[in-house]
Amino acid sequence: MQKLSKEKIFYIWLLLQPIIDLIVSLTIRNSDSSITIGIILRGLFLLTLLLVTIFSKKIKNKKNIYAYFIVLFVYFILYMLIRINENSFSFGLIVSEVKYIFKYFYYPIVLLTMYQLKDYFELDNDKLKKILVINLFIITFSIILSYLTNSAYSSYGNGNSGIVGWFYSANEIGAILVILYPYTFLIKNNKQVIFNTIVMLLTIISSIYMGTKTTYFGIILSLVFYIIYILLFKIKDSVKAKYKVSYITLSVILLVTLSFISPMFKNIENTTNEYKDNDNVIVDNVIFSSRLNFLKIDSKIYKESNIADKFFGIGLTGDDKVDYPFEKRSELDFCDLFLRYGILGFILYMLPIVILLIKMIKICFIEKLKNIDNILPLYSIFIGSVISAFAGHVISSPAVSIYLVMSSFIILNIGEKTNEKED
Repeated sequence: MQKLSKEKIFYIWLLLQPIIDLIVSLTIRNSDSSITIGIILRGLFLLTLLLVTIFSKKIKNKKNIYAYFIVLFVYFILYMLIRINENSFSFGLIVSEVKYIFKYFYYPIVLLTMYQLKDYFELDNDKLKKILVINLFIITFSIILSYLTNSAYSSYGNGNSGIVGWFYSANEIGAILVILYPYTFLIKNNKQVIFNTIVMLLTIISSIYMGTKTTYFGIILSLVFYIIYILLFKIKDSVKAKYKVSYITLSVILLVTLSFISPMFKNIENTTNEYKDNDNVIVDNVIFSSRLNFLKIDSKIYKESNIADKFFGIGLTGDDKVDYPFEKRSELDFCDLFLRYGILGFILYMLPIVILLIKMIKICFIEKLKNIDNILPLYSIFIGSVISAFAGHVISSPAVSIYLVMSSFIILNIGEKTNEKED
């Protein structure tokens, strides 16, 4: 029996992401456990990456990497000690805080370790892109199937309309759809045209039936970006040119015709009518879904906090200054990150992301922006970051942030191949 290579194991792991999300959804809906199979499996994945990074001989800049992880570990210890000191010690508090540390810091740690392990894994960009499109197919096909079988769960718990298929979080699944949708633009041959077009159709239909503003407008923004891009850089390949014209035509027709039956507009109308006497509340509820209200409360708590909380954050559990579960956040990811983990936590979190982002932008410019294979992964990161900033559930969710990691890895892998050619 042929032994699976580490590359194939990684590809399988990536393909399993939608399946894990389905299992997590059914687990949450049918049990009271706060620790899901998703946290366990992704935790093991994170631990594996850390161990391989620490012991692999192919790692560059080992001293800097070790220094970063040591400082990050010390930060986590001090953060937990502050949380325990400010609240009554309980096993529940420890579990809750550790769970949220994992969910938030999964992104920068996996991003940094994957970058360091490029030479170790030797992953192929074309295979990664295919897998991302396949994952999008699995997600959207299951949403459509759940709709046809009348077994879909609602996107909302407040009476608004929309379906999320058999998944749990409409915010997370919607973000994944928008992040992965640009990969359907990429084709290498005629065989990909058919499959990518099918996935495109399923994605647009799913985004409409989900009833969420972020997903719907995220898909439209991506399509507009694609149209502008191909107008700026004329397509010489006749197959690609024909495909792109057909793709855009189909997408626009589908978006225009199905938008009339989208539950999103009804949801907006209901919210507007409910708060029609208060313009400020309408803006918060219709555009930000009450996120600004929670941000205002958390900002006030942070402003009135002690010096330790200023640097280490106000945490995720145990505050008695609010009349709602303190774990409830504004869901504006970057704001939550700063308020909940403080100045030090925010700096440590953003440091590897900013460094690698600068590197990715340089790679895209060196490789020429008119190469769509290079620019679309960067756009995917951009649109994912925008969603994270204004709607949340991206960098704070391992199920979503893994796709930002893969888009980053694809670009950084391009840079590595370029360096090899130069050498």
